[in-house]
Amino acid sequence: MKYLALADIHLMQEKPVCRLQSEDWNMVIENKFRFLSEVCKAEKVDNVIIAGDIFDSWNKVSIELLNVAIRLFSMLKESTLQKCILTIPGNHDSMYGNYDELYRAPYHTLVSVGIFTEIENQKGIAKYLYNGKGRLDTSAKIVVAHKGLYLKEKPFPTAPESGNVEAFVRDCLPDTCRLLIAGDYHKPFITDVGGCKVVNCGSLFRLRADQINYKPEVQVITVDDDVENVSIESFTVPLLNAIRRDYIDDCNEELARLEELVGGISGDFEISSNYATNFYSLTAELENRKSLNMLFERTLTLKKE
Repeated sequence: MKYLALADIHLMQEKPVCRLQSEDWNMVIENKFRFLSEVCKAEKVDNVIIAGDIFDSWNKVSIELLNVAIRLFSMLKESTLQKCILTIPGNHDSMYGNYDELYRAPYHTLVSVGIFTEIENQKGIAKYLYNGKGRLDTSAKIVVAHKGLYLKEKPFPTAPESGNVEAFVRDCLPDTCRLLIAGDYHKPFITDVGGCKVVNCGSLFRLRADQINYKPEVQVITVDDDVENVSIESFTVPLLNAIRRDYIDDCNEELARLEELVGGISGDFEISSNYATNFYSLTAELENRKSLNMLFERTLTLKKE
C-alpha cells in the first residue's frame, strides 16, 4: 500500500502578506495540487492521507474558495488508485477546536459530498485529534494525528513537554503502532521512535515570512500488509516564486524608532515631578536657560489668565 502524506494545507482566499504582490495566488494553489496529482500518478499511490488543517480558518471560507477546494481535491482523489483521500480535521478546520460543531465547517462539506473519507479506525488506521488526551485505545498499526510534535528542540519556548515526539509515541500511542503521520507544527521531520516511523509533514504552502528558506516536501509512504516494513520517499515541491519579509523589517525599524523616542522621553522626564520641574531640569545645562525659563513662565502665566 502506498500513501501520499500531507498536512497543514491551510487553504485561504486572501494571499498571505509574505507573498509577492505580483504573484497570482490562485495559480499558486492550482500548481501545488497539479504537482500532488502528478506524484500520485507517477508513484501509483493508493490513497492520500491528510493530517488536518485543510483550511486556514473554518469561518473564513467563501463559496468561491469552497468550490476551488472541491475541484482540486476531486482532481487529487482521482489521481489515486483507490480514488480515496483519508482525512482528520485539524484545529483550524473546526470551531476553535470544538469538533462537536464540525458539521458547521467547510471541512464537513467535503466529507458530506464524498471527497474526503474521515478516518474512523478503518483499514487499521486510527486518528488522534488536536484535543486528544492520554493513550489512544486502539490496536491500529497506523495513526494519523493533528498534534503539535517536535523533535528534540522545542519550536518555541512555551511548547508543551508532551509535544516531544518520543514522549507522545511512548505515552499516547498503542504499542501496535508502526507508523505515525502527524501535522500541526509546520516544522517537518522524519524519525523512528522505538520501531514506530514518524512522519511530521510540515506545511505545503509558505504562509509566513519565517519560512523564507523553507522548502516544502511531501512523502510517499510504502507499507506492507502487516505494516512491519515502512519505507518513505520525499518529493520536493517546486517553488516558482520567492516570498518576502521586507514588511517585517520595515515594521521592526519603525518599532525601534518608536522605542527610542519613548525611551528618550521617559529617560528625560521624571514621572514623579510636575511639568514645570521637568522643564527646568531639561534646560539646566543650556546657555540660554534664563530666557527659555522666562518664556516658559510667561506661557504658564498666560495659561492662568
